[in-house]
Amino acid sequence: MTSRGESHSIHPREPLPASASPDAAPADSAPRWTAAGILAVSASTLAVAASLGLARFGYALLLPDMRAALGVGYTDMGALATANFVGYIVTAFLVSLLAVRFGLRRTVVGALLLTGIATALTGATSSVWMAAALQFFAGLGGAGGVIPSYQIAASHVAPRSRGLASGFTASGAGVGLALSGLVLPPTLALGATGWRWGWGALGLLVVLIALYVAFAVRGDGAARRAGSTRADYVGILRLPAIWWLGVLYVLWGFAYIIFATFFASAAITEGGWDGWTAGQLWSLTGFVAIGSCPLWGALSDRWGRPQMLALVLALQGAACAAVALSQQPTAFVVAAALFAIGGFGVPTLVNAMATDLAGVALTTAAVGVLTLCFGLGQAIGPLVGGALRDLTQSFPAAVLGAAVALLGRSLLYRRPALGG
Repeated sequence: MTSRGESHSIHPREPLPASASPDAAPADSAPRWTAAGILAVSASTLAVAASLGLARFGYALLLPDMRAALGVGYTDMGALATANFVGYIVTAFLVSLLAVRFGLRRTVVGALLLTGIATALTGATSSVWMAAALQFFAGLGGAGGVIPSYQIAASHVAPRSRGLASGFTASGAGVGLALSGLVLPPTLALGATGWRWGWGALGLLVVLIALYVAFAVRGDGAARRAGSTRADYVGILRLPAIWWLGVLYVLWGFAYIIFATFFASAAITEGGWDGWTAGQLWSLTGFVAIGSCPLWGALSDRWGRPQMLALVLALQGAACAAVALSQQPTAFVVAAALFAIGGFGVPTLVNAMATDLAGVALTTAAVGVLTLCFGLGQAIGPLVGGALRDLTQSFPAAVLGAAVALLGRSLLYRRPALGG
């Protein structure tokens, strides 16, 4: 008998192309977690922490001092973030090819090393355009560290635990966010060059995580293919749900990156927070997000992914609206709390949906397609947000636009293609 939660959820399907074997994932009767699975999921979590939480979210705390030192405007700093995500998009398109050629483990480790080196060198730059070039390479490595990690996690657990495994992996963004909030305030307190030391510290942490992934993952799991043939992509793109998720991911990427990039600066310049306190609030946001991702994943395993996706989108939209409508200190606390509880649940659920739809053997290919959409939204967001900030001298205009985009999509979650 079908449970109420299953009636609207996406169910795992056989991999679309014939080239993917039916034993691509552990049997559902297999143990939910093994020692190898725990190590693999922990490595996937830290890979996401390095690629997103450290190499990307640390940018928010470094932005004010870096902008002042380089003597540029918010539009220029937005271009810096855009360069990162242009690189991210390029690798998202190619990552499944790399995973087939080198294996999931080697792809992730190599990508993390590239990201770590480029991130550290960003702190040594003297111009925003040199920093943008380095951030392009950091973005190239970023996608290679994130996308295959979801397949590594999914291929080491039973199908009935994929949502939870995806949640742990996505929680890496919160882990990195928390680490950046703890590491960067002391470096920024060093003085005028503190932001440079901050970039160096972030890069070093990313390299250390690359070494852990190399140790913890001893193979590519039960799914040995990443899916890179033309038939793989054609099969994935024929799924209406993939297109719907792609549109959602463009809009969410646009709105979310505006919030993540400019939140710390808004708290300091408009909320009256000092840099240290804003850093601690940002760190607390990461700690809360660490637990929220596995929670949303587990809830989606039980009650269905579309329902949970609508809820997390509504929470993220409310977080944006809180900052847009009020600049009181309490508004930033509320916004950070809502962002932490709901925000990182979106990649948790979308990537679990991708595995359900395409099969575990083609997870990297499916997530790569969706990440192209996500990266497109992230590339546009900082430019638009920075331009609005320079034009209006106020962050709320940009954040309000983000809130509208998120709340609008939260009303459209029940699509036939998603089983809703």
